[in-house]
Amino acid sequence: MRFREILREAFRNVYSGSSRQLWFMFFLSGMLGALVFFDGESQRGVVIRTHSFLDSGAATFVLEATGQIRGDVCDGLDRTPGIVAAGAVSQAMSPVRLSSLPATSVPTYDGSPGFTRMLTGQNALDSGILASAELLAEQARPVGAALHTNAGRVRIAGTYAYPNDGRRTGFEYSIVVPERANRQFDQCWVTTWPFDPAVARLTNLALTSSIGEQEKEAPVFGQLNSSLGSDFIGLEEYRSRPSRFAPVMALTVGAILGAVAIGLRRLSLASARHLGVRATDLSAITFMESFAVVVPAALAIAPLALWQTRQLMWEDAVPVLLHSAVIVLAGSLGFQGAVQAAIVNVSDHTLLKSFRSRV
Repeated sequence: MRFREILREAFRNVYSGSSRQLWFMFFLSGMLGALVFFDGESQRGVVIRTHSFLDSGAATFVLEATGQIRGDVCDGLDRTPGIVAAGAVSQAMSPVRLSSLPATSVPTYDGSPGFTRMLTGQNALDSGILASAELLAEQARPVGAALHTNAGRVRIAGTYAYPNDGRRTGFEYSIVVPERANRQFDQCWVTTWPFDPAVARLTNLALTSSIGEQEKEAPVFGQLNSSLGSDFIGLEEYRSRPSRFAPVMALTVGAILGAVAIGLRRLSLASARHLGVRATDLSAITFMESFAVVVPAALAIAPLALWQTRQLMWEDAVPVLLHSAVIVLAGSLGFQGAVQAAIVNVSDHTLLKSFRSRV
């Protein structure tokens, strides 16, 4: 048969409903959609828990040693594999007093460039200070405005959120003054990812040896926020999630539906072979007909897969979408493969057997 005739025959079978493509499309899309939903929700849950862990400061560790932290060494730790951010901070000698509240001093800190990056996520800041979101909300000042203090007018170069979610206190209502890194600080903060407290211990490299042993305070090391636990098992949760076998299940479901689709048409297909239709032509026709199942099924599942990536950042949404695509592809290949495998067993010699099974 010519290619045009193969297309015409496949279209006629789909249009007439004799190949039952609509029913199999509903079955395949329903079963694959359930697997996509199950796996997508499992992955989305792990992603949300991961960001909650990171955003809470649970992956950030603090080495505290008053006057013993070298700012340049601490800032340079962010170039170490496993450390994504690092910065040094210390309490300022002179706290800031606002003109609107002259009797109250605002906790003031000196922060290295790395520390200001940790707070704001910006690589460079204009001249000025950093003010916490709570302070700016109380003073009704936006970023770029000026604060009237006991030292005169100071420009607000940026702001940072520091919620009261279990992390160590002191920065909720405060001011951070950017300082150069080539000085001594009181604390070195590092954020590790993947989560690894052992890597965070590299903060010890920032300790100075210029202070006499008798004058040194014992360094204190700990999590910025320990309310979510001292360990993160998100990677283990991801690797052990029940839905990790979804592609295999999709392949199996697709293969079963493909075999059933040919089994229900075995008599008509055997009749076609008896009338002289070549096996390759019959295989090509059923291959085209199968596209009327797998393509609409994939298009029907696509909105579900996209909906599952709601509230996820693009870099987190892409792996979820790729896993969904793998599930749909596995189901489609299973359906097509089973159809073609079943067609091989259809011949004019099976006509009588297929007829007797229908009687």
